[in-house]
Amino acid sequence: MYRILCIGSLFLLQSLAAQKNFVSITIDDVPNIQLLEKTNFSSELLRKIDSMQLPVAIFINEGFLYQNKNYHQNYNQLVQWITNKNVTSGNHTYGHTAYEQYSSFTEDIIKGAVITKEVLAQQEDSLKYFRFPYNNLGKDSISQKKMAHFLSRKGYTITPFTIESEDWLFNTLYENALQKKDFKNARYIGDTYLSYTLNVFEYHQKLSQDQYKRNIRHIFLCHDNVLNTDYLPKIIKHLQSKEYRFISIKEALEDPVYSSKNTYYKKWGISWMYRWIQDPKKRSKLLKAAPDNKEMNKMYNQLLESH
Repeated sequence: MYRILCIGSLFLLQSLAAQKNFVSITIDDVPNIQLLEKTNFSSELLRKIDSMQLPVAIFINEGFLYQNKNYHQNYNQLVQWITNKNVTSGNHTYGHTAYEQYSSFTEDIIKGAVITKEVLAQQEDSLKYFRFPYNNLGKDSISQKKMAHFLSRKGYTITPFTIESEDWLFNTLYENALQKKDFKNARYIGDTYLSYTLNVFEYHQKLSQDQYKRNIRHIFLCHDNVLNTDYLPKIIKHLQSKEYRFISIKEALEDPVYSSKNTYYKKWGISWMYRWIQDPKKRSKLLKAAPDNKEMNKMYNQLLESH
């Protein structure tokens, strides 16, 4: 009887542990050299990550270092990112190019790893992760498999994401409002980003339960920008209140769900939660059911038309 109770208790503990909320935070397009120039070449986002002791993975575009006259300052700040104890570094290509041609794209991958590998080697570490710009894995199954084979030979793990909330769009609107000193509108845009992000988390957590009967270890994608400098700490605080635990990209990818087969062979950068769905009709239905962002999309399109 005692043995049965122990087994039952162990099963219950395992079940409860499985229901905890886990997420890995990943940040693309590092470093943001335009932002660095405005902040005396010190990343406020990195400082806040440090203060929160938040594990993050960053995806680096080394070509950004050369896009203005401040190479040495840009380089030094990138080194600060790479050597930070909370940061895992990944390759995002040299110039943030979309995968169209195999030869030119593989060259951009190799070129985009030079500095990062050098700095990591000094830390007795290595470059293990790669994320496709725009999460464009290739236009069809042949191009996707060919590139996956190349990355595997180079020792890279393709880094997916399960949750993102269009921060690039919100950031464009946010920066525009700040530039105009329309602080009321900037705050509205930022607060809308916060609430939208939390809604997206809730939707994908429900989708996880519906698809896998458990809470998978999520991977959240965002970018190195002004918006996340101001609002990522708020997102983290709200997720903490929902009992999320923040884990490294290595821990997240240990979830067996990331061994699932990608069945989406188009170039559009959708979440892996939809790529794992074999039925195209079901995938489309679930994508359409996700939280919408019509107001901000309308504002974004109006802004583009006005320029």
